[in-house]
Amino acid sequence: MTTPRVSIVIPNFNYGRYLERAISSVIQQPIDVECMVLDGGSTDESVAIIKRYAPYLSYWRSERDGGHVAAISEGFRRAEGSILGWLNSDDFLAPNALCRIVEAFERNPSAVAVSGRCILVDANDRPFKASRPIIRDWRRMIQSGHGLSQMSTFWTRQAYLDVGGLDESLTFSFDFDLFVRLSQHGQIVAIQDYISMFRWHSIAKSSTLQAVGLEDNSKISMRYRGKPISHFWHRLNPTSRVINGILWALDKKRISEIVESATIRPVLASKIGLKETPYST
Repeated sequence: MTTPRVSIVIPNFNYGRYLERAISSVIQQPIDVECMVLDGGSTDESVAIIKRYAPYLSYWRSERDGGHVAAISEGFRRAEGSILGWLNSDDFLAPNALCRIVEAFERNPSAVAVSGRCILVDANDRPFKASRPIIRDWRRMIQSGHGLSQMSTFWTRQAYLDVGGLDESLTFSFDFDLFVRLSQHGQIVAIQDYISMFRWHSIAKSSTLQAVGLEDNSKISMRYRGKPISHFWHRLNPTSRVINGILWALDKKRISEIVESATIRPVLASKIGLKETPYST
């Protein structure tokens, strides 16, 4: 059997401090992976980092663009893989993460998407929380949150095209909108492998654009349900909080080991003249 190709798009703008770890975590996956970096004209060290990794990228560019969602959409239009996903440049994948994703699709050939667990880390790579996917139908997604970690969720190219791709009119919650439409279209499968690390820091979109996210969520609720969203219940999300709190308490040691193992491998480091660890404080 031929292993399917996975296409990963990394959008970036002035996140050079974290970009190297994101790129290396993708290209070190031991499968057929296509990695693209869409940079919005960064003025920090991002372009130098991208050029260093250029031999391992299927495509990259650095120029002013239409923003985060436009860059991701551009990457998906170029993608050749049958499985798609994007990784924000301050996040990174766990070792062998994409192997687990491909295996899940092979076990569930009718699935339109697969979603795994996510580890939350701070600006210095210290894990402090974890989340597991909660599968909800699209109505429950709108009421209580989609229950998925974007950086740990991947979908088939065909399903992405069938539902119309990303909505570029949204600024923050375009992943939420995509997951709603994928849920309407077919089965989303949860797996209990740790797939990615989500970085929480002071300049992350999740920290700085919360008001924009609430506005986007309201648009999505009006679009699909015809009535405003309950922001209080949506943000409280008690089921997720309880489940994820238990997960973190029970799995701290394993989580720390996964984060520590996500470094540049010596063979790759020697090829491109890098230190083994791509990021350190």
